[in-house]
Amino acid sequence: MRRPTALARLVPLVALAVLLGAAPPAAAAPGDFVPWLQTAHVRPGGGINLWRAPVGSAGLGEPVAPALVATLDTGGFRFDQSRTGSGVFAPVGSPPTPDALISHQQPNGGVLLWVVPVSTGQPEVWADLRGGGWSWADSRQYVGDVDGDRRDDVVSVHRNDWGLGAVGVNVWVHRNTGSGFADPQLWATIMPRDIPGAEHIDRWEPFVDSRFLVGDVNGDRRADLSMTHRANGAARGYGMIHTLWQNTGGSFANSGRWEGARTSQGWSFDASRDLLQEIDGYGRRGLTIVHQQPGDGVLVFHRPFHPENGGGWSGVWLASDLRAGGWSWSGSRQVAADIDSDGREDLLSVHAQVSGGELVWAHTLAGPFEPMGAPVLVGDLRSGGWDFRTSTETVSSPSIWH
Repeated sequence: MRRPTALARLVPLVALAVLLGAAPPAAAAPGDFVPWLQTAHVRPGGGINLWRAPVGSAGLGEPVAPALVATLDTGGFRFDQSRTGSGVFAPVGSPPTPDALISHQQPNGGVLLWVVPVSTGQPEVWADLRGGGWSWADSRQYVGDVDGDRRDDVVSVHRNDWGLGAVGVNVWVHRNTGSGFADPQLWATIMPRDIPGAEHIDRWEPFVDSRFLVGDVNGDRRADLSMTHRANGAARGYGMIHTLWQNTGGSFANSGRWEGARTSQGWSFDASRDLLQEIDGYGRRGLTIVHQQPGDGVLVFHRPFHPENGGGWSGVWLASDLRAGGWSWSGSRQVAADIDSDGREDLLSVHAQVSGGELVWAHTLAGPFEPMGAPVLVGDLRSGGWDFRTSTETVSSPSIWH
């Protein structure tokens, strides 16, 4: 197993240059896909309102103004028993606009996967997972194009109890047929011993001690699986470790590489969250780490993909310092989207306001290994009933339409 080198260690406020095999373009040619910010917001009776707003020009001065897509008040829909995503599931037009995915808990504990096509605004059942041992509480669903056909699929990570205290996950793929999801296919069974750097993991309760992300990391137009794990910092010095499971065409497999983040440098699993962000213009997504600071401020770090030795995560560098100006890690959420149409994904931050409502901020990215620009206000949602505590945001990935 590969041990982290000095490149994998955090040096605060210093950018670490990482060889990516070629110099990035000054500005990648943008695709014709317009990213949309989707927001799911609770209704007074507990149902769901789905809102969306184009954000492809947010970094160029166009305000973010959500429009209502669907109101889900009947049929058992509940905000607190659902998780939402967005993706190109039922393409209509060129370029298509993204649809909504709703993973909804059922009375028996199982799952229904609903798609709300933007063309109709009406929910459709695309997968019935109420049998076969499926559990909404023990699974999470992620959106990504696993087969490169320009239609988003769903990847389910499901907790698996092997007995005698052994817990792992099964990773299932639900391929998009154009009108539904095919029967799930098992792409990986992962036990703690299978994780690169496993000697630094003393326990593993999925979704408590680990986080998962799905997206194209190596630039082959097929979604991969990223995993962040809580590490035993007290015993071995690491607060968390990052691993990557690449798409082989029918499975997710790791190369044995891993990168660590040391507690002595302030890294904490519980005080961080992750997202995938295309930062180099080549269609390769890096790992973006949003980390809480003393006083609840924010630092944003990038960890790029490195293709050598089978491919894996590389070192980190500081992308944005948001420790002043009223920024709150616990009062904000971040999503990645190309908001200035330069072919690279920037950040959008949705930030709660003390007086109620939210503000939407844009952080533009000039290029890899460069700091993001100062946040610019692009959306004012302080009126109209918006509530940070009862809403979630997603952005459909534009890379499949590049």
